[in-house]
Amino acid sequence: MKKTAAVFLLMCFVLCLAGCGINMFENADILRPPGVTGSNAGIRECIETSSDGSYVLKYPAHGEFRSAVITRDLNFDGVDECAAFFRPDTSDNIKVMIASLNGEVWQIDAEFEESFAQIDTVDFCDLNGDGTEELIVGWGGFNALPDKIAAYVMIDGEYKRLCTECVYDSFYCGRFTDNKFDSIVLLTLSGADNRANASLITMNDQRNDLKLASSVEMNSDVAAFDRVLYGYINKNKYGLAIDGHTSNGKYVTQVICCEGKTTIGMPYSEKCDFSVKCCDINRDGIIEIPTVNSLKTEEEYEVSDDVCFVTWSDVNLEKNTLNPKDHTVFCESGKWLYRVSEDFIDKNTVFPETDGGYGFYKWNSEAYVPKKGELLFVIKCFDELHEQNNDDGTEYEEIQSDGNLSYAVRIEGQSGISIEEIKKNFILPE
Repeated sequence: MKKTAAVFLLMCFVLCLAGCGINMFENADILRPPGVTGSNAGIRECIETSSDGSYVLKYPAHGEFRSAVITRDLNFDGVDECAAFFRPDTSDNIKVMIASLNGEVWQIDAEFEESFAQIDTVDFCDLNGDGTEELIVGWGGFNALPDKIAAYVMIDGEYKRLCTECVYDSFYCGRFTDNKFDSIVLLTLSGADNRANASLITMNDQRNDLKLASSVEMNSDVAAFDRVLYGYINKNKYGLAIDGHTSNGKYVTQVICCEGKTTIGMPYSEKCDFSVKCCDINRDGIIEIPTVNSLKTEEEYEVSDDVCFVTWSDVNLEKNTLNPKDHTVFCESGKWLYRVSEDFIDKNTVFPETDGGYGFYKWNSEAYVPKKGELLFVIKCFDELHEQNNDDGTEYEEIQSDGNLSYAVRIEGQSGISIEEIKKNFILPE
């Protein structure tokens, strides 16, 4: 009887998990973190030594590095070092352990205790230019702004903890300045106790501590950052392209970069009604910035709030202007782009069709009242399982699929446009 009851309870538990959509194996690293078994089993022994045997692993809440145990070649000698985060059962503090291989044996190089409630973000960069990456950790409390950035830096053969008091909403490491080593940019939204700004954190001249090198005010209306891209913003300069939105539904693009070794600036900021985001649209290795214009419409129609003409540009830092590089149509509801020529906005337009697609038309500007002319093709988004045809039997041909949605086109016979041309110009942003 007891055995039957136990089996019944087990079955209920399994069904409960299935009903909640939980996959136990998705969280396997919580039970057995990567890098502490097999050839790296010595890492676990170091953690047990550091914690007196009993501990709870602590995981970063955000960022690229989300493991409690991170192995990485910090000094680029072909052998991984290790950073581990855990809370010993005998303490309320989170412990940071840095370890390395001595021959085939893992050894503890440094240990630090932090009195914060959680790890926000972990990253790595070479702050002092010694050719070795430093461990960078953003620390924070629950339900509050992350509090401090700490860098664990090798100075005179020993790890030191360096800290800045600046608060932030997100931070990014990279080659921002004209120095030949990395620095950190902190982004902060406007709040009750602080203004929206970007702050540049570097090593001091003696390279033995962190300092706030400079800061610049950002758009105070931005309520959240939607995406931040680090990369070239022109052929010589790294920076951040920051897309965000305001509380009233507007979208804001801002660009942050540095001048010289210590000065951070914002060469560009723009607000619009569309959620189109910065990207390397033409694959030239430089982040392009979108600016939006309305498409032509007939007198009886309002300007579309779902499709627009986008000019993609890089930044001319000397003149604080934009250099146009490419042009697309952007569809807000479908989140697709279609590459067009620079004069498309004067010679063509896009209108919603009765079947839910968007028709690309020639624009007749010579008519007494300018209006749309010949229909060229229609782009429509389908559910992946939906048959791609209309009730009238006209068929669409698939351009691209993202696994859930199928993007398809219906080409008018007289347009002279090929399916290959459509596929070449159609873009699903990453």
